[in-house]
Amino acid sequence: MTDDVYTVASLRNLALEHGWHYREDEPSFADRWGAPPFDTWRGSKRAADVVSGSYRDHAVALFCLMTHDENYLVASLALTSRLPRFALVPLEGAVDADPFGLAFEAEDPGLAKTYEVYAIDADLAATVLHIDAVNALRGHRQMDWRIEGRDLLAIEPLGREFSEEDLTATLDVLVTVANGIPSGIYSRYPAPIAYPAA
Repeated sequence: MTDDVYTVASLRNLALEHGWHYREDEPSFADRWGAPPFDTWRGSKRAADVVSGSYRDHAVALFCLMTHDENYLVASLALTSRLPRFALVPLEGAVDADPFGLAFEAEDPGLAKTYEVYAIDADLAATVLHIDAVNALRGHRQMDWRIEGRDLLAIEPLGREFSEEDLTATLDVLVTVANGIPSGIYSRYPAPIAYPAA
């Protein structure tokens, strides 16, 4: 089944080049996040050709998310700790057309022509979209960018073949965004209290 998915060769080559783990299938990645495109029924989506390892001192993973409607390329980076949901959503062709959070216009005029920002508050939006992040995002292809829990994600439909250079460029943007988030921001947003078990 994975032979029909774009980017398989690039993902495998990237894993070989960096000495990363490669798995043809990893069920935990298909159900790890809740926003689109991960919100389809359990069992109707699959994380295929999963590569994971360390890139520029960050734990990262890339994979193809296969759903009954469409397939997606997902790149993720583990942050220091959890943050509230944040989303940088393309104005056209968004993967998540109704993200959680308050809507803000991007302060950068170039970014504002392409994306809308959703966050719990303006401070989080400004913290994630620091100057280095904005510069990196402006030079990259349009994708859905978001924070869910302690993961920074980049998601786009698999409508074409992506090269190893394309994949590395996305990881570089994720690292740039993560590196510019000050450590003090994590303690500002305490973890939500879970509903008690019976």
